Amino acid sequence: KASATASSWTSVNVPTSHDLRGLWGSSASDVWAVGAHGTLLHFDGNEWSEASAAFPAGLKPNLYAVWGSGPDDVWIVGTYGTLYHGPGLVNGTAHWESVPIVPYSGAEEKLLSSVWSPSPDQVWITGESLRIPGQSRAATQYRGSVADGGTKWQAISPCPSCTVMARVWGTSPTNIWSVGQKGKAFRTVEPQPGDGGVGDAAAAAPVWTDVDSQSTEDLRAVWGSSKDDVWAVGRRGTVRRYRDEAT
Repeated sequence: KASATASSWTSVNVPTSHDLRGLWGSSASDVWAVGAHGTLLHFDGNEWSEASAAFPAGLKPNLYAVWGSGPDDVWIVGTYGTLYHGPGLVNGTAHWESVPIVPYSGAEEKLLSSVWSPSPDQVWITGESLRIPGQSRAATQYRGSVADGGTKWQAISPCPSCTVMARVWGTSPTNIWSVGQKGKAFRTVEPQPGDGGVGDAAAAAPVWTDVDSQSTEDLRAVWGSSKDDVWAVGRRGTVRRYRDEAT
């Protein structure tokens, strides 16, 4: 554990030399980090330790993102369509369940690059375009509904023509942002009821609206302090800020 001084960054020892790409925590004593070659780490407030997941034999996916709605509801995503869900640490041990949108076949690598969850019963995933068996078209974004029977997925893509969306983030289930290729940026407006939903005929699906980022560079991350003040960043030093001063 490194000693910290006021207003400064310090170097912290971790049990890996692999690239780390994603970070999320529910508190100062519950922080997760993910990265290359299946790297999965946890910080308990004192030190970082390795936390393993049961990946398919011989597979070490590059993990790109981690997110949770709380300490007992954590998601990780990465290459090969890797998607795991778990209750965090239970008696000091991490437990993960594979809940793929499309089952891993080993034939083609698909990147899931981002995950965001507003509550234990809902999760959003973005990445490369993939198609659920039985659906007529592929999509870059999926909403998952989590219930006792498992996770059910529904394609709710903001950009049918896009081959990849990089990041999804929101302030609530009705205010979600997604950014990706060539400056594409979208946000949801109030949901429309009666779309069939995910495992619930009365569920509401959000309606996406295009937000002009005034850039054609790929956007790779999005975050905001509120629904009316949102930042997006991307290639070649691109930084964009959305402010809705009318609200």
